[in-house]
Amino acid sequence: FTTAATVTVGGPVMSLFESWAPVQAVGLAKLAATSVFLVVGYYFVVTAMRSGDIGFVSPFRYSVLLFSIAGGIVFFDEVPDRFTLAGSAIIVASGIYMLYRERVVHRQAITPPPQRH
Repeated sequence: FTTAATVTVGGPVMSLFESWAPVQAVGLAKLAATSVFLVVGYYFVVTAMRSGDIGFVSPFRYSVLLFSIAGGIVFFDEVPDRFTLAGSAIIVASGIYMLYRERVVHRQAITPPPQRH
């Protein structure tokens, strides 16, 4: 909702400072392909959240950064700068750490404490 509201309000405001240009067929095709991938991706994220263990599924949500960078390179010829790559690396590393931590906690919960005699 927030993105839709921002685009709805920000679009007309930004049009005051930028000139209008017709959308070329290549740009429209790229936008359509990106939209299809976005819808399919969200469908799978929702399905995973509904059916999987949240502690296991949640760290994989950070992989969206990697796919966004790859999509930007492939579809829009964008090259991420060093700050984008550094921030993405930190976020992905935290997701990997969360996955590791959840496995350790789960393993400790399954292992019964030693019995005293």
